[in-house]
Amino acid sequence: MIKKIVSDAFIISKITILSLREALIPFIIVSIFIPLGTSYLVSLASPNWNLTTKIDYLSGMLVLSSSLTIINGVGQYIAEDRSLGLISWYRTLPVHPISYVIGITSTYLIGILIDSALLIPIASILWNIHIDIIYIGITIIVVIIQSLSLIGLGAIIGTRSNNFQTAIAITNLLSYVIAFATPAYYSINAIPEEFRFLCYILPTTEAALIIKRVYMYGKINFSLFMVLIFMSIPYMLIGFKGIKWREK
Repeated sequence: MIKKIVSDAFIISKITILSLREALIPFIIVSIFIPLGTSYLVSLASPNWNLTTKIDYLSGMLVLSSSLTIINGVGQYIAEDRSLGLISWYRTLPVHPISYVIGITSTYLIGILIDSALLIPIASILWNIHIDIIYIGITIIVVIIQSLSLIGLGAIIGTRSNNFQTAIAITNLLSYVIAFATPAYYSINAIPEEFRFLCYILPTTEAALIIKRVYMYGKINFSLFMVLIFMSIPYMLIGFKGIKWREK
């Protein structure tokens, strides 16, 4: 059973990669240029910005990139497969829903890895932030774990939206809501204390705080790192549980 799940996931991953070749330019625009461009334009409004502000822009850009890539990418891809009847076809083979989701999301996780590896050095040049290979490695790991927690949200939207257009609208909205509800572009201290718990239930919050402390102090907060890992697990489980694999 496990061997078939892994084998099917690998095949679907190859299909996803091949299908994305035709949409490579839009994918690059959404995952790299929009987060980078948005963050850079915002930064232009702060002519006398300090290191803290620069790091806020960096963490915000990475949260926005992963949110757009995973939620939009996974949700819209699955919704398109559903509208074309491909999910029903996979089900009759039969393909396990876990194989299908892993096959698709593995492609977008590779995309996140590449995006982060490109965005961090570019941001360091634009905003004159000191980085080294250790910082980049830690940041990429944190972004990947954060992205894992968002997979289920994209999959639920993709399988449960009434049509492809609805999936596009919901994923676009949710991506930006999560990105800007996360205290990444700004300090969590700016949020009134009575509402901060709402931020902490988002794994992206822990990820942003870890990234900020790495670049500000050159240290990783292992407590936050463990919280991020443990928070990602229920997000993934709820996400996989909520996938609508069969039509009524």
